[in-house]
Amino acid sequence: MSKDNNQQPLKEVIEKFLKMYRLDRKYQQVEAAKAWEKTMGVYIQSKTKSIYLNGSVLSVKIESSVISSEIMHEKSKVIAALNLEIGRPVIEQIQFSS
Repeated sequence: MSKDNNQQPLKEVIEKFLKMYRLDRKYQQVEAAKAWEKTMGVYIQSKTKSIYLNGSVLSVKIESSVISSEIMHEKSKVIAALNLEIGRPVIEQIQFSS
């Protein structure tokens, strides 16, 4: 029996599968939402009305403009933390609305 030389890491296989069935953007959307919840904590998550990833821009609707303003001051740190949680650079910008 010969060895199969067509071995690929599971991560690559899953990424190709998602692209083939056009699920990669939806998967990134879910990853971004999970990263937001884990990174920002329970309180901010409870004040988050909606979250949507459009390209590399994360749009977040938060109940409180004060919270949005506070997060905006730390925007680059938040983006870095979210991308670290996701495991690759998915988010380049964050937009907030109330």
